[in-house]
Amino acid sequence: MYRIEILKAATFDLKDSSSWYESRQQGLGKRFQKSVFATLKTIQKRPLIYPVKFLEEFRFAKVDKFPFFIVFEIVEDKIVVNSIFHTSRNPSRF
Repeated sequence: MYRIEILKAATFDLKDSSSWYESRQQGLGKRFQKSVFATLKTIQKRPLIYPVKFLEEFRFAKVDKFPFFIVFEIVEDKIVVNSIFHTSRNPSRF
């Protein structure tokens, strides 16, 4: 199984988006985080099921029930999470 490293920018994405959802409805931020962490577990176990889409090195995993992708790359024995990316954002900004 791969180790997961979450870059600072991705951690900020997660916290910022969780806060936004929580401000809209109590408990929604926690549900968002649960969905993100469930997706991370799947990535950790089977990262190759996600297609390479950007610059032939980044993979995109859809977060269940929320309009987000987890953008990651495989570097040796670890998964490096670069962004937790809202689908309405410009992909060149991840």
